[in-house]
Amino acid sequence: MHKKMFLLILVIVVLFIGCKKEKSKLEEKVVGIKFYTSLAQAKKIAKKQQKPIMIDLYTDWCSWCKVLDEKTYSDPKVGEYVSKKLVALKIDSDKEPYLAKKFNITGYPTILFIDSDENEVDRLVGFYKPEQYLEKLKDFFDKGNTFKNLEETYQAKKDIESAKKYIDALDKRGMYDEVLEISSFILQNDPNDTATITIRFQTLFGSGKIKEEKYKNEFLALSKTIEKEADTRYKKYKISYFYIMFSYHLQEKDTQTALKIGNDMLSMKEVKENPRLTLRLKLSILNTYIEIGNLKMTKKWTGEIDEKYLIKNFKPWLKTITDKNYLNNLNKFERSAGDFLREIEKAYNEKKDIASDTTKIEIPNDPITDKKLLYTCKLNEKKQPAILIIETPNPEKYKAKRLYFDITKNNFILNIEEEKTTETK
Repeated sequence: MHKKMFLLILVIVVLFIGCKKEKSKLEEKVVGIKFYTSLAQAKKIAKKQQKPIMIDLYTDWCSWCKVLDEKTYSDPKVGEYVSKKLVALKIDSDKEPYLAKKFNITGYPTILFIDSDENEVDRLVGFYKPEQYLEKLKDFFDKGNTFKNLEETYQAKKDIESAKKYIDALDKRGMYDEVLEISSFILQNDPNDTATITIRFQTLFGSGKIKEEKYKNEFLALSKTIEKEADTRYKKYKISYFYIMFSYHLQEKDTQTALKIGNDMLSMKEVKENPRLTLRLKLSILNTYIEIGNLKMTKKWTGEIDEKYLIKNFKPWLKTITDKNYLNNLNKFERSAGDFLREIEKAYNEKKDIASDTTKIEIPNDPITDKKLLYTCKLNEKKQPAILIIETPNPEKYKAKRLYFDITKNNFILNIEEEKTTETK
């Protein structure tokens, strides 16, 4: 599904979050865990002690990597377990990209578990609270539920029980083709397995396979199966099901059905008790009204959302708007700037020059005029963007004094009045 206004803000800046002036403390020893800094050293010790290696892959710009250090690795129980069961290693992926490239690491923090021969055992991605992290470690190394073990067991037995455990691991890793293959095997032998039906349904949508007619037909057939018993057999997966159908109808440009599902979901008890999901739904509904140019409903739903989740100054700007064309223009700018940001992100990941004075990245036109977008990017000593601004050269087309994306604010900014101070460009 294409990116939506405002939600894009939460996605596109992930690469650069943490690219601020705060000095990293990742090189310091973390209380409770002794981290090695040499892969060769860690492999040698792991082989001698017959232990797996826990590799904390981080970057200086990753804010959650710092939180993982401060909150989780410093926990005494986590430290005790790691010291007893694992050999701990810390690697800055920007400085030493070997492991990140070999194991296709795309997000940070990633905690990679390997054996002394560099075979992957399993991985964790993102931040885990101490109790969550400890639970995952015990599941891997006390219960033996690592991806490697589950895969080997399934390949050896090829039975339903091992397939059901293996498919869960595949699903969590987003291995779509393998999920569809294993789910077919399971459903041939157990056609009413609710967990497998749900995983297959989710995978058909998440993988984009429904672009093909045969998969789309299967997806819609499964949706009917699940919806009939959404409050009974599939109750555990009910919210996930409706959110996928909400997203599906948006993707199909069936906004009327999507908006009905979204509004129905907001009245469900399970959604009301989940503030994060409630926010996502409200943002998606707002984005939909913006895309179809419904100014009245855009104003209504904007009032439902805290302004910190919106483009900066969006609420006061919206009060001045009486012509929906300005709303459409803003939506087009956000898309154009978002596409350009993804190009910058790609170039940054490929270690290409993104500094505005020297980059070879082609700068796109403003979507409303034929003039180039204004792009400013200055790098710090670590070759990270200290300043990154993408701006329209014609703010009047958006009924604004200035409209731009600023990485230091992690947001798009709409100024409807002249700025009191001049920002560095």
